[in-house]
Amino acid sequence: MGLSNALRLDVEMDASQRNALLMSVPYFDRQGVHEIYRKWRKLFNSYGDVMAVAEAWVHPPENAVRYVRPDELNQVFNFELLTAPFESASLFDVINRSLELYATVGGLPTWALSNHDCPRVASRLGEWESRALAIFVFALPGATYIFAGQELGLPDGELADADRQDPSFVRSHGVIKGRDGARVPLPWNGQETPFGFSTGKPWLPINQQWEGFTIENENKDPKSVLNLYRRALTLRAEYLSGAGDITWLESPSHGGRRDGLMVFKRGEITVAMNLSRQVQELNLAGRAILLSGGILEGKDGRKLLPPLSCLWLLN
Repeated sequence: MGLSNALRLDVEMDASQRNALLMSVPYFDRQGVHEIYRKWRKLFNSYGDVMAVAEAWVHPPENAVRYVRPDELNQVFNFELLTAPFESASLFDVINRSLELYATVGGLPTWALSNHDCPRVASRLGEWESRALAIFVFALPGATYIFAGQELGLPDGELADADRQDPSFVRSHGVIKGRDGARVPLPWNGQETPFGFSTGKPWLPINQQWEGFTIENENKDPKSVLNLYRRALTLRAEYLSGAGDITWLESPSHGGRRDGLMVFKRGEITVAMNLSRQVQELNLAGRAILLSGGILEGKDGRKLLPPLSCLWLLN
């Protein structure tokens, strides 16, 4: 049961315990696969503009970089943020370690905050926390993966046990609720469930309370998560494509080491995230071009960063 739970991100488990169990799996991370991937890479290259991504959740994280050596695959999913708490020490450790590890093979990490095997980030961390972390991650070097519905700020779907279909729920006789909450279909439009997803009955029901999350409604709301993501990705393409490495200005190991504040500079953009529930005073130059939530105010020439928010400044 321990190994079975370790394979499931929706089951809470101490990180060291999970990693120890995963390292014991005899059919995970077999070294023989790398020779196969080298052959595959030659085939992919013969097609020209083709890329391959490994869904290889392996431990220790150092093993993951083997999959993206120059003659193997192009990217590997980096799942470290899927279980990281919203606090500066853990996030700095994951982000900085990932950047350093992938640099050893001349690559860049990928970033993911949710997937179909774990609770949605809005449910796991909170609405404002998930908005802030997404905007922070969008500014990092490397590819960012957005799980379907994350761009709407969807929480886990609320389901009656009679509607659940995850085999783990069935096998455990309801003890493990499973991953169905993260797999509820997306709400598109209209005022009644299933909100334009289908004219029939979806495999999992969409709660009527999701009306405010429909793409139709979020399109009309300038402050919606959908429009926040659109602005962020547009600015990312404009200012951060090819911008190179980051320089930490504030973290548990940089700057004044202020609790609940992380700041880095990349190219023309300075990114500051307030992880605390208090306003953080910033002495940073630049014009604000993106804010994940709240209202940015000023005091004596300094910027007052709202709680649980992330800010992009253009220098």
